[in-house]
Order: sequence, then structure tokens, then C-alpha cells
Amino acid sequence: ASFTPHEQQAWLPRTVASQGQDKVTFAPESDEDGTLEWPTAKLSELYAVTPEQEQGVDDVCSLNSVTDGALLHTVRVRYFQEKIYTRVARTLIAVNPFRCLPIYAADYLDRYVAINDSMDLPPHIYGLSQDALHGIRTSERGQAVLISGESGAGKTESAKLILSFVADAVRNSEGWLEEQVLQTNQVLESYGNAMTVRNNNSSRFGKWLDLRFSRSVELLGCSMTSYLLETTRVCAAAPKERGFHVFYQLLKARNIAPLSELGLGEPYDYRYLQGCQTVAGKIDDVKNFEDLCESLQALQFDEERRLALFKITAGILTLGNIELQEGDEADSSRVVDRAPVEKAAELLGVPPSDLEACLLRKKLVIGGETTEANLTVDQAAAARDALARLWYGRLFTWLIGCMNKTLTLTRDEEASNEKLLGVLDIAGFEAFEQNSLEQLLINLSNEHLQAHFNKVVFKAELDESEREGVKVPDNVNFNDNSQVLSLIDGKGGLLEILDETMAIARNTNQTYVTMVSKRQGGCPQLIVPKILKLGFGIRHFAGEVHYGCDGWLAKNADKAPEDAKALLKGSSHSILQEIGQLFDDEEGSMGQQRSAKKAATKSLTSSFRTSLQSLMAKIEARDPHFIRCVKPNMEKVPNKVSGKMVMEQLLFSGVLATVRIRQQGYAYRVPHKTFVLMYRCIVHRPGKVRLLALIGNEQNGARDEQEAEYAAEAAAAREAARQVGDEAISTEAKHLLTAMPEALKKAMGDAAASINSAHFAFGKSKIFMKTEAFRALEEGRRIVLHDVVLHIQRVHRGRLARRGVEGKRKVWLEIKALLAHKKLVVAAGAVGNGLAAGRSRTLSAWFGESALEHLGSKEAVRETLAEFRELVDRAGELECQNGDVLAAQRACRRMQLELEAMEAVEGLLESEDVLSIEKALARATSLNLPRAGPLEEL
Repeated sequence: ASFTPHEQQAWLPRTVASQGQDKVTFAPESDEDGTLEWPTAKLSELYAVTPEQEQGVDDVCSLNSVTDGALLHTVRVRYFQEKIYTRVARTLIAVNPFRCLPIYAADYLDRYVAINDSMDLPPHIYGLSQDALHGIRTSERGQAVLISGESGAGKTESAKLILSFVADAVRNSEGWLEEQVLQTNQVLESYGNAMTVRNNNSSRFGKWLDLRFSRSVELLGCSMTSYLLETTRVCAAAPKERGFHVFYQLLKARNIAPLSELGLGEPYDYRYLQGCQTVAGKIDDVKNFEDLCESLQALQFDEERRLALFKITAGILTLGNIELQEGDEADSSRVVDRAPVEKAAELLGVPPSDLEACLLRKKLVIGGETTEANLTVDQAAAARDALARLWYGRLFTWLIGCMNKTLTLTRDEEASNEKLLGVLDIAGFEAFEQNSLEQLLINLSNEHLQAHFNKVVFKAELDESEREGVKVPDNVNFNDNSQVLSLIDGKGGLLEILDETMAIARNTNQTYVTMVSKRQGGCPQLIVPKILKLGFGIRHFAGEVHYGCDGWLAKNADKAPEDAKALLKGSSHSILQEIGQLFDDEEGSMGQQRSAKKAATKSLTSSFRTSLQSLMAKIEARDPHFIRCVKPNMEKVPNKVSGKMVMEQLLFSGVLATVRIRQQGYAYRVPHKTFVLMYRCIVHRPGKVRLLALIGNEQNGARDEQEAEYAAEAAAAREAARQVGDEAISTEAKHLLTAMPEALKKAMGDAAASINSAHFAFGKSKIFMKTEAFRALEEGRRIVLHDVVLHIQRVHRGRLARRGVEGKRKVWLEIKALLAHKKLVVAAGAVGNGLAAGRSRTLSAWFGESALEHLGSKEAVRETLAEFRELVDRAGELECQNGDVLAAQRACRRMQLELEAMEAVEGLLESEDVLSIEKALARATSLNLPRAGPLEEL
């Protein structure tokens, strides 16, 4: 079979049905695939399918050959086997199953909590989480889990699974803090997630979660930072999308307390929600509202504060219902119906007149005096929507701030020693039919993350090879996106030009586009439209995206109207008052200085760039753990893989290039010392005498002078190894590496016939190996150690056997001595002969007389019985069986029977039961009990 191209599935394994001189016909894998005709002359361009590629291995790097088709097919086969995780070295590929799988139960969690290295178990997000926790325990550096992928690939769910694992893995006796951390998910999803065409539960903001741990890995607290909430979704959503989940949760649960008193309507009653979807797949908005209330309560939001939060959210939504028309004066506007104004004001806790004035008029400061100017209908509508977006965005920021306070423990003495684990869940790369400034900023963040991935994974591979003096194949490369970053975020880039345009008098969005074309037109990553158009395109690492620049200057202004701040501080809700105070705090921190030549006004893009720089600084200061999430199909349905779509995501993520660097170069690297310690046994196979010297002898330490000599040599070698320097270790490693191919052939035979010196490379501190060489080393080591282990087992079992024989002999001699001492038998030999003669003889044949008559009393019989039982039990534990042991067992039985018979006789002295008396007498007679005492009396 060979991997053949396919229009929808990218690559499919197909077998040759027929082969002619000009063309080869491949049989379809299924009836839907159809046959494929391929030129015979180009048959060598197709890669053969190996059995391991068809099985779907855990780690793609373990394949002998990795092509585009092999990578795709491995992921696809595992997906249909319900193995949604695949490993590429230390990078985890996670394919969204679009359904619940039974792979997150407690038994899975327990398995991964118990390991130190995720490579010891099949790939799983729990394994990567445990790697991060292990780094917290053992490394002085912080850890970072970076989750990337396009919208709908499962990034948010992956982040929730990581939090769940960490909370359970480090849960203390109380566990309340861990539970609160998990409760933040529902709050953030309600206020920050929405349905898009690609994902029913898409995060419309970026989130960096910092978990703080003590030195003993006790969870001390948690803090969250949000990035670029898509506030434009407050006022409108595309026809096949929805606004934020919380709007629909409030409206669909409007008849449930405490919402029943707010007088809310259906989703179609609100202009901001009209023209878009009201249902998001299988999402239950009423159930999610109940979960939201429980989460807020767990995060210490009391009932009054929760109700105020819901009122403000509904009030922001109601702002959209305020309709405007032209006013009586020129260039003025007025409200069509005051009912929505009064309803919104009631929910927001502000005077209706003040809210109306904020929408219809604006304040101007001229010459130090404040005056008012009317707003046109379009300006008033824009002010209304800007107010809704502003308040919702600030409410979201306030929510995160409140949760951060709740999740932070006041333990200042541990702050300097704390360790950090960051989890990044940020909106994936986006390319819609219409893309605006929000998409550019989201894609910029993904460009930075991709650059970090390049730096850590690809460049680290190349740098390590260069440092070690090992040549890397010339065809190894990766998709370097530094030019795109320079275009957007560099000096004189698109975002700097946008800020500069804002300072130009009478600027327009077209002014900005013209400046971009003039300054960056020669950049190969910029797509300048051939005809005049309000926009441009960018060649991102993940593909081309075209952006429309309508409204960019207004969005970038990010300036809160004075009336909006006054309204906030005058609200009856303490929440809005606190948000209003935050405006003053921000302005105070920025200062009030202004330059005549250059405005110091904060812009949306400058704020985002600053926060993004801070985020990347955090990430670069920590050890990263990468998760590349993959969306298998556009329909968001289970058990379906669109190969072409998955292949594009794998290529854009850089995963395939990672594999190629490893496969085309050297997949495994081992330090010199580790190589010597692990694999020298293959070259210097230990002999029997040397093994005996190493394991010793329990009696004399060594059996002869030769063993003693080897023991002394081994001790000296161990002492020398402790003192040897790096140079000596490297010399030994080089010697072993030279002899290794022949040693492997000697140990493995034909299985190692293909291994030669080209499969290894000697670096300055590491040995580089190809995959097949590493496998041969592991198998050769297994074979050698198997022989060693067998010999050690033989020696150990011999020791155990000898110790067992000695124990048996000791107890036998004690039994024999006791038999002779008590004179229960004439001689040991007679006992043995009697046992061998047959088991049909009566018990009395073992004694010249009864035990009672021989020993004189019941007490003496009991004491003797106890002595024999103790020895017989020891013999049983040692599995000792011979004639004397059997004699002792019979003696125990005889004495027990005599004691039972005498007790029966004593119990019948006062009885008139003739039948029982006769039975007791008959039993005593059969045992030859002496006719004296109770027996004579009976």
C-alpha cells in the first residue's frame, strides 16, 4: 500500500489494483473514495505504508519514516480508536472528539498522578499536566502550558481538564480553594464565550491563568488575566452565531428566581440579539444559568451582589432597544419611545434623564469652559452601542478582579518562595469572510505564540545540534514568521501606523490604509489591493487573511466618555460605582500630561501590545508544555475526520517540521555518562565469575581467590567512576560508540545487521542516535540484562533453597529429639518403617501405651501437645515432610483424641444417658485409656 493524494482527505492509504506500463491503478479504501490512476513513472514519488503507520503509534517520532500522509493517518487511525491524543516528542496533539469519552475517570487520573514522566504511559492531557506539576516540584523555573489551535479545536475544554487534574492532584484536606478555581470556568464561559460558526462554545477572549504553589506543592492561590474580550459581540453577531452566553441564560431562565422580578423578555425582543441564532447546539442555557449561580455563590458573591450583576447585564442588553430619530433642532436626535430608556435605567440603577442625556448630547471643553453639543441620529446610535460595549467590557474585567481577590490567599511569607504554573487559553487563529481589528489582534497573539513555538522546538533542536558539533541535514527548515511579526507589531508596523493616524487632524480609515500601502507596500507578507479598497491582506503563518478597516480608528480610540463615567459613579449599584472608580485609578496611573506634538492618549492596540508583551515575557521565563488542538471537521460532529482540514492544521502548527527535524536528523540524544552507564553492558558483557563477584557470597564474600580479585576490581572501578571527570567519561563513550555496531550484531544477530556508525553521531556532551539505532540499543541492552537477571535469579534461588533446607533440617532435628525425649516411639527408624508399612494400623500401634498412661496426667499431655504443635506448624511453614514429622503429626492427633475422650468421660459422670455413656466407654477402650479415675468411676 502507498499514501496517495485525495481531494477531501488529503492522503489515503491505497493498494495497487493493477499496474501497466504507463499508469498504476490504486484500489479505493472504501466505496466513497473511488479508484486512483497514477503515472507509473511517478510511482516512486509516493511513500509506502508500513504496518506501524497503519496501527497508529503513540509517538509519531517513533516511526521509522514520517511523511505528511503518515502523520495524518496516525492521527486519523487513533481518532477512530477513541485515542484522541497523539505525541510528537513532548508536544501533545489533541483532536476534538465532539462527544464525551470515558478517558477522564478517577482511575485514569490516579494512573497519571503516580508517574514522574508522561512518556511512561500513553499520551494524555493528564500526562502533560503531570509533567508540568513534576516541573513545579523539581525545577526552580515556573511552568507554562500553552494551548493553541483554531476556534472549535477544543482549547477551552483542554484548559478545563488541566485545571481539573491539577486541582485533584494537589488537593489538600479541605480542598475549598481547588474547588473555587474550578468554579471560575462557568463564570468565564457565561460572560466570555459565545457560539460561532466554528464552535458552539468559543472563547471570545484570551485568558492567562497563573496557579501559585508553595515549595511543598500546596495550592496557594490563583490569578487570571484576560486579553481582548470581543465586546463588538455585545451589540451584534453574525446570522449563524450568537452573542455572549449569559444573555441567553438570563432570558431563558427569566421565570426562575431571582430573575422573575426583572421583567425580562424573549431573545427576539432585544435588538442586540435579533438576526442571529438563539440556540447553540446542545448547550442548555437554563441549566448553565443554574450552574452560573452556584459558581458565583462558591466564589463568595452573595445573593444581593449576584442579583445586581444580573440586573446590570440585562440593562446593558436593554440599551440596544432604545430607538432614535431626528430631533426638532438641526443635527440633533431624540428617543422614539422612553419605555426602553426607563427600563434600562431601572436595571442599571441610574436616572433615566441622565442616561438619555448621555446618549443624545456630548460635552465639549473649549477654552476651559464646558459646553454641550447635540448628537445626530447616527452619532447617538454609535454612542449607545459604545456605551454598551464599554460597560460590558468593564463588567467582565471587574468580575475577573473579584475572582482574583477570592482566589488569593494572604500568605505573604510564602510569596517569595512560591512557584507558578501558567495555563494559556487564547482565541485561535481566525479567518472569517469579514475580518476586522479584533481578528488582527487575535491573529497577532497567535503569531507570537507560533514564534515562541518555533524558538523553543525548532531553533532549540538546531541550536543543540550546533552546540554539540553535530551536522543537521540541509533540508530541515520551519515556517519562520518573524517577517509577519515585524509587519504587524514591529517598528513602523501596522499597529504603530494606526496610532499615528489617530493623531492626524481630520483623519479617516482610508487615511490609515493609504499610509499602510505607502510605508509597507514592499513587504512580501502584505497584500495590497490593486484597486482602491478600505482594507488589505496579510500572509500569516496559517494562511492569507483579508481585513476590512472600516471603523478601526474609532475602535482604537478606547476613550471612555465623561458622561459614561459619571453615570457609573452615580449608579445605585455598588458594582458600577466600583467600575467608575477604576476609570479614575487608570487615569491617575497614566498621568494627566499631554504633549502638544504627540498625544499621550492610550489606544486599544497600544494597551493590547503592552499586555501581550507582558504575557510573552511570562511565557519565555518558564518551561513550556505545548498542546496543539485540532478540529477534525467543520460540522462539529463526532466520528468524522476531514483529512484536508486536519492536514492544514498540522502543517500550520509546525508539528510535522518537528518530526522531520527529529527523523531526518537524530531522534534521540543521550548524555555521555548516561550512554556509558546504560549501554556499556552491551560491549562489555559481564561473565559468570564477574557476576558472582558483584553479587557476593553470603558466607565468605567470595568463593575463591579469582572472585575476590574481581570483587576488588569492581569496587575500585566504582570508586574511580565517582571521581572520574567529564573528559574521561567522554573518552569511554567514544570508545563504546566505536565498538557498539559490532557488539549489537553479536548480541542480536541479524536483527542488528543494518546498524552501522552512520546511525550515531558523537556530540560534545551527548550521543545522537537515529530511531532504529536507539531501538537496537534498547533491545541489545534488554537481551544482555536478561541473561544477567537470569543468573542473579539462579543464585538467589539457590540461596533461598539452601536457607530452606537448613530450616527444614533444624525443625526436623528438634522434632526427632522431642519424640525421643518423650519416648513416644521405640526408635526413629521404627517410626519411619511403620509409616512406610501402611496407614491402616491403629493409632495405638504408635505407642506402647496411651499418652495419658505414658505421661501421667492430662496437664502433661496438654503441655506435650503444645510442644509438638509448635514444631509441626513450623515444619508446615517450611514445607518439611518426612517420617519423623508425620510421626509428630500422628502423635498430636492421638493426644488430641485422648484429651477429647477424657473430657467426654468427665462430662458424663452425672448423666443417666445410657447410650452416650456406652459410646464414651467404647471410645476410651479403643484408645487404651487407663481404667482409673473418672473412667473407672463411669
